[in-house]
Amino acid sequence: VVEKSRTVARSISMEEEDGGDEDASEDEESGGNSGVGPRPINPPGRPAECGIITRIYVENFMCHRKMTVDLCRNVNFIHGQNGSGKSAILAAVQICLGAGARRTHRARNLRDLIKKGWGGRAVVRVRLLNKGDDAYEHALYGDFVTVERVIERNGGGSYALLAENDQKKSTNKKDLDALLDHLNIQVDNPVAVLDQEEAKKFLTGKPEDKYSFFTKATELERIDRTYAEGKDGITEYSEQSDKMRNNVRPQRDKVNELKEKWEQYKELDKLEDRLADQRINYVWSYWKNLNEDLKEKEKEHNDRRRKLKKRREELEESKTSIGNKNPEEEVIAEKIKELSTEAEKAAEDKQSLDAEFRAAKVPLQTEKISLKSCKRERAVASKKLESAKRRLQKIREDAAKAAGNAEGEQAAQAARAKKVIDLEREIDENKLEAASLKPNITALFQRFEGMEPAMQQCREDSASAGRQRSAVVRKLQDLHSDSGGGNIAVFGEKCLEMNRRVQ
Repeated sequence: VVEKSRTVARSISMEEEDGGDEDASEDEESGGNSGVGPRPINPPGRPAECGIITRIYVENFMCHRKMTVDLCRNVNFIHGQNGSGKSAILAAVQICLGAGARRTHRARNLRDLIKKGWGGRAVVRVRLLNKGDDAYEHALYGDFVTVERVIERNGGGSYALLAENDQKKSTNKKDLDALLDHLNIQVDNPVAVLDQEEAKKFLTGKPEDKYSFFTKATELERIDRTYAEGKDGITEYSEQSDKMRNNVRPQRDKVNELKEKWEQYKELDKLEDRLADQRINYVWSYWKNLNEDLKEKEKEHNDRRRKLKKRREELEESKTSIGNKNPEEEVIAEKIKELSTEAEKAAEDKQSLDAEFRAAKVPLQTEKISLKSCKRERAVASKKLESAKRRLQKIREDAAKAAGNAEGEQAAQAARAKKVIDLEREIDENKLEAASLKPNITALFQRFEGMEPAMQQCREDSASAGRQRSAVVRKLQDLHSDSGGGNIAVFGEKCLEMNRRVQ
């Protein structure tokens, strides 16, 4: 312990007489180095030990307004009259290196250490040597580390660690503790810093005071305190660990249950995706069939139009080639004209009926698709409703089983109750959705049934137009046969004579 504490003990040795008033002269001071004995501690050429104090600076601290004390690397003696501020230097070292105000035996709190009559703050700085193999973060601080402590008038304060160039590197108390631990500086150890009060207790105190001095000097007190704190911490951590294990167990079960439900929901999503794909495929297949039917109808219509156009051209050519007409020919021409008009009218009626049939067929097919979609949605809603009912029944059973648990389960019961309310709300929504779908399905059925007579009428009209067209064609064929041969004979004997001449 003496070996660990020799740094501060060797740096400062106080010489002060009892009594006196510290309110005397503010800046009076004197110092000197000790003479060299026959056997020096540090032989010439030996480097200074890392961690020794090289400079002390105080400002508005106790009886000093502003003062700087430079120390050598060996033993330093500071002497002066009573009240000149010798003990203030030792107190500054203690305060700056982290000790409390009571440890200095000069004040009960920090603000009492500020110079009397000064309304601002006090500043204390201690510079430590930071060279050699034991240097503390030499790359950051350099050859010297300066510890600064500021004491405010309201009793507060702050720490700061300064580098060799007086640049502030840290304001954390933990960094100061790490520095002192690394340099083996024990500011609370009475062997390292022995003031008058501690010396009196050691020399003239009670056995209890001497034992307390011994425990502090050997760090048994700090070790015992640290051991007790560690033991209490272990006990507290053990209790917290047991409590957390008990709290985590139901949560783990809940997580596993949620995982199972999540897997079920993912399967449901896959089924919904497949259903959507099948719906799309159905729509495309239905469109393809309609498109093929439309192409066939258009092809048939175009063929009929071409034939009709050809017949009209033949009729016009025949009309232009006929010069004179006998009464019989006029009658036949008139009949042909009437039949042609009837054929054109029948073709137009058939065309309009075909268009009406196709137009009437489109909403019917659309309503069929909507009807099937509503049926599927109704089935899905029914399945969801049944599933929600089963989950609600299961949750109610679980709630009934867990009704006898301790007060610690109240939060879980509240969560389950909320879940039951959510499921009931979901059931009500599904019921409302199913109830809203029923009128739509009924209306679609009614519309479908109402369209059936119109579709039947369209089919009958189309068949009637076809029959009329067939009758016209048959009449034309009869006229051709009555004319005595060939299509040209219909237009008169002159046309036959002209044909013979051409041949």
